[in-house]
Amino acid sequence: MTDHPSKVPACEMTKGMLSLVLVLHGLVLATGCKSARSEFTCASMEQCVDGARIGICVQSGGAGHCAFPDSQCALGYRYDKTAAALANLCIGPSSSTDDMGAADDMATPPDMAVTCQPACSGTTPICEVATTAACRACGSNTECATATGSAQPVCSLSSGACVGCAGNSDCSAAKPICNVANGSCGPCTQHNQCPASGVCFQGTCLDVAKVVYVTASGSGCPAGPGSGTMVAPYCTVQKGFDIAAAQNKYVAVLAGTYTPAAGGVLTVNNPTADYVVKGIGIGNPTLSVSAMQGSVVTITNTTANHVNVQLDGFTIRGGSGDGQGGGPGSGVDILGGGNKALTQVSVTNSTITRNDFQGVSAVNATLILDGDTLSQNSFQNVLANNGIVTITNTTARESGYISGTSYSSIDGIAMVGSSLTMDKVIIGPKNGGSGLSLSQSTFTVTNTVVHRNGQSGFTSAAIEITAAAQPNQTLFNVTVADNVGTIPGIRCSSTQPIVANTVVFNNAIPNQATITSCAPTNSAFFGGGSPNQDLNNCTDKVFVNASTTNYLPLKGGAPPCSLVGQGVDSVVPSGGTAVTTNHDVVGTARKTGMFDIGGYQSN
Repeated sequence: MTDHPSKVPACEMTKGMLSLVLVLHGLVLATGCKSARSEFTCASMEQCVDGARIGICVQSGGAGHCAFPDSQCALGYRYDKTAAALANLCIGPSSSTDDMGAADDMATPPDMAVTCQPACSGTTPICEVATTAACRACGSNTECATATGSAQPVCSLSSGACVGCAGNSDCSAAKPICNVANGSCGPCTQHNQCPASGVCFQGTCLDVAKVVYVTASGSGCPAGPGSGTMVAPYCTVQKGFDIAAAQNKYVAVLAGTYTPAAGGVLTVNNPTADYVVKGIGIGNPTLSVSAMQGSVVTITNTTANHVNVQLDGFTIRGGSGDGQGGGPGSGVDILGGGNKALTQVSVTNSTITRNDFQGVSAVNATLILDGDTLSQNSFQNVLANNGIVTITNTTARESGYISGTSYSSIDGIAMVGSSLTMDKVIIGPKNGGSGLSLSQSTFTVTNTVVHRNGQSGFTSAAIEITAAAQPNQTLFNVTVADNVGTIPGIRCSSTQPIVANTVVFNNAIPNQATITSCAPTNSAFFGGGSPNQDLNNCTDKVFVNASTTNYLPLKGGAPPCSLVGQGVDSVVPSGGTAVTTNHDVVGTARKTGMFDIGGYQSN
């Protein structure tokens, strides 16, 4: 090529040549002549070619200069004559004599490190500074730890990339499972992923030393007392919980059926000290009682001590006789004192069924239900009186169960003088009375479906609200559909809660009010003489298939039939705080500015 004031002579490069840029934060000066030519600054290796010589572009002081191979330089490269003040200097320390007859005997300052540019990553994460100053595959965990710190300290020998993990042994107990596909550690999801303790709880493999074990069978049980270890577990749930609470440990209840000859499976009765314990079912153990022996789990605390009991992964059934009306007995019976916060019970990822009284009864207490199924309990699936209640990701159906296909007119979930937060809940089918009864209570109910409850002649609504007006009373993105009774839909008595983004559809007794005395906004009502009623013209145009309980809003409909994108993003109840949500009843993301009406968001 020809000389150019801003180019190295013959510095054009053939197409397809790879580019390599070295970033040099400081340089060792070497004796040599300065070129009379104009300074040339480069941006890539493509600009540093002189005939058969292929150079590199070295960044220094914010400018790039070309350097070409020279065996007398420590890093193997010397600056070109067009590098201005750097002309003819080695780019690193050298003890040999350069081509000008002078020795490069200056040491490289500590802030003059050479790095690869662009930064090394992917399958070539290591910068080879000592030789080629090029990126290469990793060769050891030490190299990755040095290059990335704690972010990606493991070398994947198969790919050459630095990753978070190559196997479970590289992960911590908090995130014990290695996703080999992306090289990252994550939570456990199954107990068998935790070989040491056999217990995965909330994504973490528990330390075996922090777990008390209980089994219903095996060596020494039920005669032997056991010691609570994995190899010699206790033989009763009561013993395991009591010891775990006293020692601040978890209790793992192994698979099997636990039915004491007398009394309940677990009873906490006014403890003399705080009683805090998390019980984890391994393999879905069943807790039950013999006939006429009361409730399966009974928690009573009228003291000033804290009682906090968590039950995760159990089947709780048969309070006083397996749902056959043998006598009073709930699945979980909770009685607190004057301070509701002192008594808290959580039941998660569990099934509560066929109890002769309530599935769960909570008085003067805090109750948390998440990921549960409650069904075929002879009275309410959930009853709370003067409680603080949170229900999420839960199904409640078939309350008032008698036997076979017979049900009495008992509500599915009932709140009396309580505070309820409910989200992602399906109430129905076949709760014998109202799906949801709210009496003298505050409530925020979001992303909930109440369907196919009640029975002929029943005189309450699917959602029955009886309370004086209070702050924070909201139904938001709720579907009330196909319920049976003489007053179907939603009824508000002596109160004006916010009813927003809610659809009331095809509840029994046409031409009766589908919603009474409430304050609906951005809602739709089909099949009754209510505000925004449709006069039954949209029966086949509202949901994908209501006959199969597919209440997903049907796309393509026009108002007043369309539920898609017709809702509001948030509402503010009287005297309360704004209510909003980013998901529907099954966790599908809501579309900001395009909320669908009802419990479901269309795909």
